Amino acid sequence: MRKVMAATLAVLLLFSLCSCGELSAYRLYSNAQKNAEENRDNFETKTLVTLKLKADESGKTAEKTYGLHVKKDGDSISSTVKTDIGMGITVESELVYLDGYVYAKIMGVKAKMPMEIEKFKSDYTYENDVTPLFSEEDLKSVKVEKNEDGLRTLKLTAGTDKINKSIYDGVKQMMNAAVIGYVATLSEESTEIDFSDINVIITFDNGGCFKNVDMTFSVNAVVLSKTFSADVKAEVEYLDFGSTSVDVPDDLDEYKEHRLLPENIFK
Repeated sequence: MRKVMAATLAVLLLFSLCSCGELSAYRLYSNAQKNAEENRDNFETKTLVTLKLKADESGKTAEKTYGLHVKKDGDSISSTVKTDIGMGITVESELVYLDGYVYAKIMGVKAKMPMEIEKFKSDYTYENDVTPLFSEEDLKSVKVEKNEDGLRTLKLTAGTDKINKSIYDGVKQMMNAAVIGYVATLSEESTEIDFSDINVIITFDNGGCFKNVDMTFSVNAVVLSKTFSADVKAEVEYLDFGSTSVDVPDDLDEYKEHRLLPENIFK
């Protein structure tokens, strides 16, 4: 009897281990989402957005790139923004939020200004909730695949309102930042954006956490009564969950109080 029980337990253990390795798309995604939620106050991400813009009326074209590197450790946050403004010129802004102040280094100029943390998170960074919540029904037809590195991936296309809404909200922020200086400041009242050809690949690391979210899509936008179109590639890399520390400049005393920062780098 003991041998039979031992054999039965061994089979059950083997089955449970195999089941864990063959998670459904919903279970894989929701586990990673739960981990991201648990570490929403401590994470590190990098985002790179490339836009190939075309102004339909004028025929002008331009390629813009926009990068954002965020580290968050509780109420200490750093945000490095790189924006390609054309003609081979890239503007880099280094922002650190610490003890109620934003310390900014922009094109070599150092400045600080008091700010509530919620405003800083809204205007100069983002929370660690850039991936939407999906139900089991949403992902029932999505298969778990493996890439060339053996990592599990999910491939999504625009097929549910949640996918469309998530990408709409996230990309509108990215697009607004990338076209500043090329189009004009965008506003809710003067902007209409439609998305098409939406494809998303979500890659998970060996521990089942989010590793990369890569998106491609086309955009048609009406901005200040002018029509623009763009092909967009957005890449989000999750570098860390739970053990991030924020690098604080060692020359904070050189930052002079000044109203240097734009009101909102995303709008």
